[in-house]
Amino acid sequence: MATLALVVPRHPLRQESRAAALFFWARGSLLAFIIKKPGNIGIQVSPVLSPKKTEQFRQLLEVRIAELESVSAAAQRETRLDAAKHADPADQAASEYERQELLHKAAAAQQNLRNIKQALERLQQGSFGECAACGGDIELKRLETIPWASYCVKCQEASEQSGGR
Repeated sequence: MATLALVVPRHPLRQESRAAALFFWARGSLLAFIIKKPGNIGIQVSPVLSPKKTEQFRQLLEVRIAELESVSAAAQRETRLDAAKHADPADQAASEYERQELLHKAAAAQQNLRNIKQALERLQQGSFGECAACGGDIELKRLETIPWASYCVKCQEASEQSGGR
């Protein structure tokens, strides 16, 4: 038996773009939802992640978190171990270069870790796959490639062109 529910969007929309969302459930699983804007005859169907796909993304994000935590811990360990002073100035310069490289690697891993943890939070909150800028759907292909993406391709490109992220 399929159920139908009418829901008002959770984030504020401008008056002219308010929409009603119809959610279709069957046997406890969300099949699809339809957004119908006032004044429009057509109906826009938006994809919804199946529970199986959601679980795949959750596992992928958790594996990536574990990998990045390992990389970050290893870089920090190496930095501490390499703190020994060298008598030769050339050795000191080489050691400092390697230390800076490890610090950069650790900082990049920490930033990626933050992004992935935020994606995992969005997955748990039900907003995973929703563009942070425009509120539209992030394409499934993009999510499969970059599961921590928080912007659709269009908004990401606009952000990069304007000097943002």
